[in-house]
Amino acid sequence: MISRTDLTAAFLRTFAIQGSWNYRTLLGGGLAYAMLPLLVRIHSGDPVALRRAVRRHASSFNGRPGPRSDRAVQNGVARSAGSDR
Repeated sequence: MISRTDLTAAFLRTFAIQGSWNYRTLLGGGLAYAMLPLLVRIHSGDPVALRRAVRRHASSFNGRPGPRSDRAVQNGVARSAGSDR
């Protein structure tokens, strides 16, 4: 079960997403980094599923780096966390 601590950790990591922007994955690497505490909790005991989930979320995520992109990515983290199973 996802705890409040996991959600807080994922939320706080979203503020570092802008630093991961690149032309290949846009914000995908930062999204995977932000979601990592949730993915670890969801896929505990299954390292193969965890690896697949991180790879899936580290792929291209269309966004733009900037102050207004944080909210979109935070919403993406919340929506994607529920769809990993």
